[in-house]
Amino acid sequence: RDGVMAAVENRPGLAGTGVFAVQTIPPGSLVGPYTGTVSTEEDWLRIKPDGDFVFDINDGANAVALDGEEGSRNPLQYINHSCHPNAKMREVFVDGSWHVIIEAIREIAAGDEIVHDYKMLTEDPDDPNLLQVCSCGAAKCRGKLFQLVSL
Repeated sequence: RDGVMAAVENRPGLAGTGVFAVQTIPPGSLVGPYTGTVSTEEDWLRIKPDGDFVFDINDGANAVALDGEEGSRNPLQYINHSCHPNAKMREVFVDGSWHVIIEAIREIAAGDEIVHDYKMLTEDPDDPNLLQVCSCGAAKCRGKLFQLVSL
């Protein structure tokens, strides 16, 4: 896989600001790291209960939250959702710590918006998040951002 971060730019996208490829990005290539401030899940829920720009890194009993809105500039914080993604976020363990990277899962042409599937789930049938409508426009759009799961 290509270890060099792809050139991206921010501009209006599917939902507010988006992330767009400046050049063609082949499948399996690194789009870039999702950076930000790391905190415990407990601190994150207390400080920022809305969850915007936050990625959970589930490391067993030591789960943490990565807030892409805080810390160093993170152009990838604006990656939008699509039910037909061209990229995915993946947790990787490097040099003794967890990181989140974004990689292309299919070719992304220059000028295309880079999107991933948020895969937001809830076990609570009364969760108001279940009412959040998806506006990705994909042919097989699920219609909702959150999906109800049962254990």
